[in-house]
Amino acid sequence: MADNIYTALLKVQATAMVAKKKETAKAGSFSYKYADLDEVWQSCREALTSNGIVVVQAQQGNSLETQLVHAASDTKIVSITPLINQKGDMQGLGSAITYARRYAVVTMAGVITDDDDGQTASYRPPVA
Repeated sequence: MADNIYTALLKVQATAMVAKKKETAKAGSFSYKYADLDEVWQSCREALTSNGIVVVQAQQGNSLETQLVHAASDTKIVSITPLINQKGDMQGLGSAITYARRYAVVTMAGVITDDDDGQTASYRPPVA
């Protein structure tokens, strides 16, 4: 077993963790596919748990705190993601938490996705 979180995470990231796009959503005239939270978890759960890494996520005020904790050494990596709730209601909060959970796991664990949640991520200004 790895002696700290970084050694364990190195082993996790040596595996191919790809979250496949399957959900389709519409935003105005655009439609796009993305890897939902379940797909993200399915892509990395085995690699994380088999290397002794526990994922802990909890809402902390207007943020989501995500921790990757190495069970054997109790070392951890922490990320804070702001929760942006444009609707201002519980449904909007739930959506913000789900998005934050997905993005935090993808970025912290090194999961590969080729999703584009909102076209602006792929916007490139015209070349003059």
